Amino acid sequence: MITEYTVEKYEGTHLDGSEWRYWVIKLGEGMYFRSDDWRKGISIVDNPDAGAHIAREEYAIELADYLRTYYDKDGHFRLDNPEGIIPPLYGLAEAADMLGWDKRKLSVYVARGAFPEPAKRLASGPLWTYRQIQDYQTGKSDSR
Repeated sequence: MITEYTVEKYEGTHLDGSEWRYWVIKLGEGMYFRSDDWRKGISIVDNPDAGAHIAREEYAIELADYLRTYYDKDGHFRLDNPEGIIPPLYGLAEAADMLGWDKRKLSVYVARGAFPEPAKRLASGPLWTYRQIQDYQTGKSDSR
């Protein structure tokens, strides 16, 4: 049973001296977020090393809020949405930042059809969900 949505920071140093840092979402004692699928629910692992490594704290916080809103305490997708919250959406600049890319690089990928189709296109530009970008980053996504 999910009892919390705590964002935890992990950091250290690689053998070459460069630093690493990522965040994970703790869901309870010995329970860490791995992934989610509205059909299957939240995938949980028992240690943070096997959990989803989220590159930036603000993305981890947004994802934790999304999970809290859309999934019940057993990790099953809730069909109701009492708070009327939509999943986190990212424009071109935010998606590029999440991937650690330059905005121009992402624009080229989008133009070539090598990046997932946006969830929505507005006059201001394309929008993707956090999940689309995360799936692309981890290689689980089929681009167009």
